[in-house]
Amino acid sequence: MIYCVAQLLVMSLDAQVINYVSVRLAKSFQAVVLGHEITGIQMAGLIRTENTLIVVLLTLVVPTLTKMLGEKRSFLLGLVMYIPAFFFIISSNNFYTLVSAVFVASIGKVFIIPLGKTMLAELSTQELRGTYMALNGFIYRGTALLGALGVMLASTFSPYHLACFWVGLASLGFGCYLYLLPKIKLN
Repeated sequence: MIYCVAQLLVMSLDAQVINYVSVRLAKSFQAVVLGHEITGIQMAGLIRTENTLIVVLLTLVVPTLTKMLGEKRSFLLGLVMYIPAFFFIISSNNFYTLVSAVFVASIGKVFIIPLGKTMLAELSTQELRGTYMALNGFIYRGTALLGALGVMLASTFSPYHLACFWVGLASLGFGCYLYLLPKIKLN
């Protein structure tokens, strides 16, 4: 159950990009980069494209790095890259800050996702494996709900305060993972 809470809190950051960050950028982002004007909608698309490309390209490299660093260190490195980068993704309106933060968060995500699945498999006993997998499916529904909550909170709180809130929740998830890691057989 602690794994599910950790996963929900950390992955809720991703839902903010799809929901709150896209809406915020569409309303308030405008930049000129290399003589070309970029609107908020274009920036939201660029962020998602950048994330996808990095995930696809690094999926081939990260297993080698994971073997070198070890699974626990790689997972922690991924979390340490992923969570703080979202502070800037959620709060910034600067083109270069957003591109850099998405780059760092995407690298972190490539470490987190496969090792998170390994953790889930390690935590679930043979008898409860189906239950764990079903609960894991609900996590994605929960992150979608938290993403919608981000849009609702945007009318009341500033981007800075929302970034603090979401990164704070994800940091609680990080704490849950720290609690679980000694109980899991990862390298």
